Amino acid sequence: MTTTIVPCCGENCFEVVEIPVISVFNRTMKWNVLCNECEQKAIQRQEQDAAESRRNRLKTLFEAICPPLYRETDLKRIYEPFAEIARSWQFCPTGVLLEGQAGTGKTRAAWHLVKRMVAKGHSCYGLTATQFAKYAADQWHSNAEDKSMALEAMEASKR
Repeated sequence: MTTTIVPCCGENCFEVVEIPVISVFNRTMKWNVLCNECEQKAIQRQEQDAAESRRNRLKTLFEAICPPLYRETDLKRIYEPFAEIARSWQFCPTGVLLEGQAGTGKTRAAWHLVKRMVAKGHSCYGLTATQFAKYAADQWHSNAEDKSMALEAMEASKR
């Protein structure tokens, strides 16, 4: 097998790389090559780009269900037991209940928890108490469209 020496195609790299020469039907195949260091940098860039793309996709999913008021909650400003639940609760079939006085941060903690779950790849569906009450009542609505929408929302909230 014949080899040739070509310059690395990496950015500002002056390394030379030895590659095999491949001929098919008397035509020599040519391709861009990277030295090991440039190849590792390219792989890292691809991994970083993929991770950034995933973060952006998950952020978009979260923002689609979370009211703007609760998107950037500072857990230091809410009642510590609720903040602790929001920081550390692990997904399980039994769920979690936040119960307490008005203004203690139950809703903020819950949305922070949803944000964590979405970031971990869990499918989440969010409703305010008012929306839930409306859908619960609309299940028996005489208007077929309202009834259908309510039933879909109630079913989605079970998952």
